[in-house]
Order: sequence, then structure tokens, then C-alpha cells
Amino acid sequence: MPLIESIPTFASFARKCAVHWQVSTFVFAILSVLLVPLFLPSKGRYEKVYAFEADKIRQLYMLNDYVNTMKEGADFIARFPRNKFTGEIQGLMALTAYKQEFAETMPSANALQSNLGMFESAIKNDFFVPEMSGAIMDSIEKIKDSGNPTQALAEFKRFQQYYPNERLFNLKIAECISLLPLPTFEKAEDADAAVQERLDKIKKALAAYDKNAGVQEEIAKLLVEGAISENINRADFNLNHAYICYLNILELEKNNKTALLRIANLFIKTGNFADTIALLQPVLPRNSDKEAFPELSFALGLAYIGNNDYPNAYTCFEALLAGSKVPNEYQFLATLKLADIYFKNNLIEKSLELYESSFQKIKKLPAGRDDFIKDFRAKIDAILPTMDSRQTLLRIMNTVEKLTSVDPSQDNYALLGRTYLNVSKLHEREYSATIKSGITSDYMDLRNVTKRFYVKTAKAFISAYKAAPAAPASNIHLWSAGDSLYQAEAYSPAAGVFKQYISTHFPLNRTEAYYKLGMCYQKLGQYSEAIKTFDENITFYPYTPPYGYMSYYEKAHSIMLSGNLDNAEQAFLNILSSSTLFSPLTPEWKLSIFKLGELYYKRALLQSSNFEKKTNDISSAVLTLSEAITRYKNDDPENTFSAYYHRAQSYSLKQDWKNAIADYYNTIETGKLDGRDGIPIASYPGYSEMNRNSYFNIADAFFNLQDYANAANTYSTAWKKFNSQPEMLWALIQEAKCYYSLNRTADAQKNIELALFAYEKFTNASPENANSPSFLRWKKELDDLTLLVGGE
Repeated sequence: MPLIESIPTFASFARKCAVHWQVSTFVFAILSVLLVPLFLPSKGRYEKVYAFEADKIRQLYMLNDYVNTMKEGADFIARFPRNKFTGEIQGLMALTAYKQEFAETMPSANALQSNLGMFESAIKNDFFVPEMSGAIMDSIEKIKDSGNPTQALAEFKRFQQYYPNERLFNLKIAECISLLPLPTFEKAEDADAAVQERLDKIKKALAAYDKNAGVQEEIAKLLVEGAISENINRADFNLNHAYICYLNILELEKNNKTALLRIANLFIKTGNFADTIALLQPVLPRNSDKEAFPELSFALGLAYIGNNDYPNAYTCFEALLAGSKVPNEYQFLATLKLADIYFKNNLIEKSLELYESSFQKIKKLPAGRDDFIKDFRAKIDAILPTMDSRQTLLRIMNTVEKLTSVDPSQDNYALLGRTYLNVSKLHEREYSATIKSGITSDYMDLRNVTKRFYVKTAKAFISAYKAAPAAPASNIHLWSAGDSLYQAEAYSPAAGVFKQYISTHFPLNRTEAYYKLGMCYQKLGQYSEAIKTFDENITFYPYTPPYGYMSYYEKAHSIMLSGNLDNAEQAFLNILSSSTLFSPLTPEWKLSIFKLGELYYKRALLQSSNFEKKTNDISSAVLTLSEAITRYKNDDPENTFSAYYHRAQSYSLKQDWKNAIADYYNTIETGKLDGRDGIPIASYPGYSEMNRNSYFNIADAFFNLQDYANAANTYSTAWKKFNSQPEMLWALIQEAKCYYSLNRTADAQKNIELALFAYEKFTNASPENANSPSFLRWKKELDDLTLLVGGE
């Protein structure tokens, strides 16, 4: 074709290519828009990363690994500067820095300022935990103690906005004002005017943050006296100035109550109790005087306590209680001090009586109510762990119940929960001691009482949670409620509480909560939910002992309980073959090998048609249980007891009667030992059935070996030992067969008579027994045997 003719053809081809290129480009662009988001990280994936990283830092913080908490926290903030965990990580870093350095040393002003900045960032990101306010105040106190009350005042005001209901911030602000430097005064009247001006400033500061006028006045007086004694920059205006002023007043008016009280308080504050007593004793020689001057009598009682003179302290406070003209406030304070004295001298019963009488008055107490209740809670918390007397502990419980009824606050409900918890633990100890001693007549009653108290514990902690669900400590109360229900074996409500706890903010015991939630599902027979929960714990806490690690084992155990033995086998083998997480020294490995041996035995029972598979499972059961027994029989008799029994059962399946007999005897002997915490194995679930079956199975094995003499003796031992159980009938029939084989016809006939009597006893007691498969079989055996022996 000539060149000139080919030009249009080429142009047409080019146009077609261009069109195809545009179409291809358009299609590619559409596909990109549709497909690229599939490969981009989603918000959900990021949230999982944030949660995993934050949880790792929590674990480091709980383990007091300060170095790695700070390192990992800084890395987290740098990589993920804005997410829902930012405030929490900043708060943990600030608390870590405080615990690591600030609580022990005097850090630099820059370090203090930097850490306070981290605390503020955490608060702005909605992270609050109870210990933060104390750490913040302590850090600002260090600024004040370093000689910079002005900066400390600014910092207290800065953080006071985040804690508007924290009265201690108000006091610290007033204290900083009182510490601001005053100029030098040449004249006493100028110094007094400066003190008055300071008093006015303090009153204004308190008025801005605290509406309780009575508290303002008392705090102002206290702070101004401190300013007089310590902060007036004049050579002759020293610690004794206020004391000298009050002495001058006493010269004019011998028994001026205000002057005496101020001097006494100065003495008490400085620990000068002997001088306080010398000052006040002449003024209060009789009880009537103590009634007329209750403030002085109370101060004298405090001085006696400081001087360890408890008899005279009793006299002072009892005179206040007996006085008809004594104001209610001082009667209340005298009651508390008497209660404190009794408490300190371990007269708990008398102390609690006085505390209870005070509870009815706390609503009318104008000031100090919260401090009184807080002090009472601290006293009870201090003695609860050491209390071994059931009577005293129940008395404490009654007192705390009364406090909670008068003041149903979150903290008081929590104290009630802790009290119930200690009562529960005391019953638990008594229950264990009863079992250890072999006295089993009332141990079930004790166990039921223990469970009831655990339920009461849970209810108290749930009340504490409901009183202030948004408070920082509330999730801990939720945890305590769930754990108490778990101890009470109330697994269904416990599961609900654990689920709620896991969803709360900053759940410190999250891995344990996952584990116990899974165990609740397992105990309830909800195996799919148990497996799912253990899987979640493994996902979030794969390397966290003990509960993360134990979740591997309990997941495998739940699969086994669900009936999926093949998958359970693989799960146990994964644990036993792990070289990174588990070894024969870890409890998960040990439990897995015991349970795997039991699994092989149970699977062999199910192999009705596949003889080869059944034989393999029996061999695997014997080998696995033998290894478990060899490794752990000396330090784990409880699991060894079960292993002997299942190995004996496995030997029986392969008709190895001699080895079966030996292991049934081992089962019986091991069952006489103590297991965990010194508790007899005989008290554990499953013991009774395995122990009873061992006696009957030994007799059956002798019978199968045609050793009729030993079989007869063992059957006799078995039915006499378990004469309240239906298996007694089987043993009597078998014993009669043994005697018949030994040509002891008279003994056989005697056993037949006993067997007929036993049959009537069990069928009369429970008529439905007569139609059960076992009794129908035993009755036929008995009838056939009667004809056989009678024909003889």
C-alpha cells in the first residue's frame, strides 16, 4: 500500500488506542477507589492496637516496673498522640514518676512542674484514679516545702478546679496564703495589723472555696496562730509570743477560758502534755468544773491520752458524757475519744458500743463528720485481716451494718463488703479446719454459711458500686462483687458482674476477670462461651501468668468437657509441646498431661467398633498417665489419685487385671493423703465415686482372674463399707457366686438371703429402682443364682 494511503488508517488506529486507554484508565480508577480501602487499616484495627499496647503498659505499672512503664508510655504517646487511652497512659506515667522519685527525694522545680503538667494532661483527657489527687497534692507540697509558697499557691488553685469537692485543696490554698512572706515590723501593733490583714485574706480564700462558715473560722484561727508563732519576721515575735499574750490575759482574768484553751492547744500541738495537765488540772478539780468548761475538759483529756494516763483520760471524757449541761458536740467528741481509747487498748466490744452510739449523732455533727467516719473505717480496716475471733468479727460486722444504714455512702458500703469478706474467709478457714480434722458432720453447714456470706459480700460491693458508678474506685467494687459471687459458686450472677467489669474503664484485674468469666461458663456447662472467653484472654494476654497461661489449659479442658475429644487432644498436645510458654515445671503442663491421659481413657470407652483405635487409645492412656504419675506423684497427690484410677480403668479395658488391681489399691491409698493446702483428698469432688468403684473393681478383677477366695473377701469388704449404696446388691450376688465356685454352698445361700433383703430395702426406699436397668439385671442374676444354688 502506498504511504499516502496508509496515513488515514494509522490515524484511525491511534484514535482507537486512545479511546481504549481512556476506558482502561477509568476502570482502573474505579477499581482503586473500591479496593484500596480494603487494604487500609480500619478504625477497629487501630483500636485493638491501642488497647493491646495500653494493656501492656498497665501490666508494667502493676508490676512496679517503673523504668519500662516510662519507656513504653513515652513511646505510646509519641506513636499514638490522640486516642481514648492517652489520658490513662499520661496518668500512669505521672504516677510512676511520682512513685519512682518524688516520694523519696526532693526533685528539682522543673521535674515537679513537668510531672504536674503530665497529671493535668491526664485529667484533661478524662483520666482519674483515687491516688492521683494525693500524688498531686504531695508534689505541690514539695514545691511549698522548697520555700516557694507563691508557686505552690498557684498550683493548688490550678488543680483545685479539677477537684471542686476536695476540701483538702481549700485548706492547702489557705495554708499557702498564711505562708506568704511578711515584711519586717518594728512595732508590735504593725505586726498585729499585718496578722489581721492575713486573717482577712484567709477568710476570703476559704469563703471562695468552702461555704461552711464554722469550718472557716476554726481553720482561720489555727492558721493565724501558726503565722504568729512561725512567720512574723521579728526577733521578739517568736514561738512564745502567743503564749505570752495569753498569759497576760490570765493575769487580768485568772480563768479566762479562751486564753487557757489557746495555751493548752499550743502545748498539745507541740507535744507538751505535762504542762497542759499542770495548766488545766487546778482549773478542773471536780466533775462539775469539767461540765462547766467542756472545751478545757476535752483538752485535758487529750493531754492525759498524750501522757498515756488512760484512767484520768477516762474520768475527763466520762464526766463530759454524764454532764447535763455539756453541749452535744463535746459529748459526741468525748464518746469518740473514749471509743478510741478502748479500741487502742484492744477492748473492741466496749469500743464498738460507743462508736455505735456516735453513729446516730453524725448527721447533726456540724464539722468533722467525714474525718470521723474515715478514721473509723481506717481502724476497722487495720484489724480486719488479723481478726480470728468469730464472735468479735460478727460484732464488728453488726457495727459496720449500722454505720452503713445511717450513712449509705460508697466508702461505707465498701467497708461493709470488706467486713463480710473477712467473715466469709473466717468461715472458709473453719470449714477447712473441720475437713482437716476429719470431723465432717457439720462441714457442709459451714460451707453453706460461707457461701451465704460471700453473697452478702457481693451485695455490699454492688451497693458501693451503685452509690457512685462513675467514681474512680467503682470498678474495683464491681470486681470485688464478681469475685465474691465466684467464691460463693453463684456462677451465673458472677458471670454477669465479670462481663460488666471487663467493659469498665481501667479494669486492673482484666485478665483474671476474663479467666473467671470463662470458668463461670465452664461450671454452668456453657462450653462454647467458655472456649470463646478463654480465647479472648489468650488473645489479649498471651504471655501473662497466671490467668493468661491458665486460659490455655482451661480452653482445652472446656473443649474436652464439650465432648470434642479430638480437638481437645490437639489443644493439650499444643501445651505439652510448647517450648516457649510451658514446661514440666509449669502448672499448665502438669495439668495437661494428667487430663490428656484421662481423655485417652474416655475416648477408648467410646470406641465400640474400631478395635485398633480403641487399642491405641488404651495404650496412649496408660503411657500418658504413667508419665504423669512418675513425674508428679510426690508433689501432687490429688491429681495422682485420679491418674491411678484412670490408669486402672485403662488396664481393665485391656483385661490386664493384675495391673488394674495394683492401681486400684494405689488409688485407695493415695486417697488417704492430703491435697492442696492440707485439705484431705477425700473432701474433693469426684473422690467418693472413684474410691468406692476401686473397692468393687478390685473384687471384679479377682473374680475375672478366677481368684474366688480373694474376690469373695474383697466383695465382702466392699458391701460392708458401702452398705448404704445400691452397689451393695451387686457385691452380695458376686460374693455368693464366689462361694458357689469354692463349693461353700451354705455361705452362698446366706449371701443370697442378704441380697434378697438388700433388694427389698432399696426398692422399698425408692420404688423406681425396681425398673432401672441395673436393678433389673441384678434381680435376674439373683433369681438365676437362687435356682442354681437351690438345685444344688
